[in-house]
Amino acid sequence: MYTLEQVLQKTFNIIKDEKPHTFFLYGDLGVGKTHFVKNIARLLKVNDNITSPTFVILRDYTIPNDTRKLVHADFYRFKGNISLHLLDEVALFDYLFYDIVFIEWADLIERFLPDSVLKNVIRIKINKDLYGTRTYEFL
Repeated sequence: MYTLEQVLQKTFNIIKDEKPHTFFLYGDLGVGKTHFVKNIARLLKVNDNITSPTFVILRDYTIPNDTRKLVHADFYRFKGNISLHLLDEVALFDYLFYDIVFIEWADLIERFLPDSVLKNVIRIKINKDLYGTRTYEFL
């Protein structure tokens, strides 16, 4: 288990290599997955206001001095209704091979993703106790 600061540092160390990376974020509704992405964006010096992509599915942000984009996707509202067509419609596949992608509710889309992506996915689970304290773990 890690604190927010520890997992942010580990994640930042992974993504600073200028390669594309895909992260699956796990945790209950309201546990802080978007909060985590906001903190990553801050470390990457993204100037945009980071908001939940729940209703638009996917948002991308420019990272200063980097050819990659920060991509934040959320498939929660499509429970049971995900299709390959939807993933293609939001251009998810275009981002997976070039950018830094954080996906919430990734378990809903895993079956559509190529093995070349899945074998390199970094999985982070966010937990929140009754007192509101968050802990993080790499799965």
